[in-house]
This record gives sequence, structure tokens and C-alpha cells, in this order.
Amino acid sequence: MWGNSLAAPGLAERVRRERREDLESRDGLLMSLFYCTKAVGRYADETDPKLKPARWEVERILAELQAR
Repeated sequence: MWGNSLAAPGLAERVRRERREDLESRDGLLMSLFYCTKAVGRYADETDPKLKPARWEVERILAELQAR
């Protein structure tokens, strides 16, 4: 649900806040990263409104995983 809401930042933040425990676990971070890499990968659609937020999230998630 979080990944699909990336195009609507307010909704994405609400989902993230409400599902924080799940999304901030190691498994949650890995699944979020998996979702985002599909959005920004080789076949990324440049017109997809989730593309730019997904790129930011990849950076944030990688930093979070490295800090652990």
C-alpha cells in the first residue's frame, strides 16, 4: 500500500506513519527497497508519478540499512 501511494506524498506519509513498525523493520525496509527498485529499474516509466519519490526512497532506505 505504501509503495502505491508514493505518487501522493501526504497519503504515503500517512501509510508510513500508521504502518511504521512494519515498514521500519529490516524485512519492511527490504520489501520497500524491492518495490522501489522495480519502479526505478531498467524499465522505469519516466511518466510514472511514483518514479521521483521512489528514487528518493531508495536512497533513504539504503542509508537506513547501512546504518544498522
